[in-house]
Amino acid sequence: MPEEKIIAVIGAPRSGKTFLVNKLASVLGAQAFLEGYGDKFPKFIEDDIKNSENNLRRILWFRNRQISHLLEAVKLKKIQKGVVLDTFWVDNQMYVDVLLSGHDKDVVNELIEIDLKTLQWPDIIIYLKNNKEGTKKFTELGSRNFDMDDSYQDTIALLQQKYEKIFALVPSTTKLIVLERSNIDFERKNDLDKLVQLMSV
Repeated sequence: MPEEKIIAVIGAPRSGKTFLVNKLASVLGAQAFLEGYGDKFPKFIEDDIKNSENNLRRILWFRNRQISHLLEAVKLKKIQKGVVLDTFWVDNQMYVDVLLSGHDKDVVNELIEIDLKTLQWPDIIIYLKNNKEGTKKFTELGSRNFDMDDSYQDTIALLQQKYEKIFALVPSTTKLIVLERSNIDFERKNDLDKLVQLMSV
């Protein structure tokens, strides 16, 4: 696979995105851009998620970070450096109906329309689809104490439905790979090798 690809790993929370991003970046010799700072986020974002508050601020924080990462990825691609993104700007669209209402929702939907018209898509999108048991497993394995409650996990199915609807908008120039996460262990070299091979086809 050419080095200069921009690869984005997407999926609902606790599907193992960050883990895969780090694995792929290591195998491919690419630059990894993580959703948080490692597995950490600013305390105000953690508190917003844990307490289900300040949803507009949360969506805008993630959008700004994702777009900053994309702009950096485009620069690196120009100098023949591959990039693996932990989510990208389209992820914000998944959360609008779940988290926002009224004028906040209207304003962000306008922003989404602008993003769709102006922002670049990754070369490869890897979507990790996870079931309820798999989500619970990754939640328990992870270190994020702000998304352990059941009410947070209850949003997973809705978010995955929204992801699958947005796939219709993916341009033909972008390769989309959908993986059933519960059937895969990226600690196994064979599973990781199969994914790299899929990206190369």
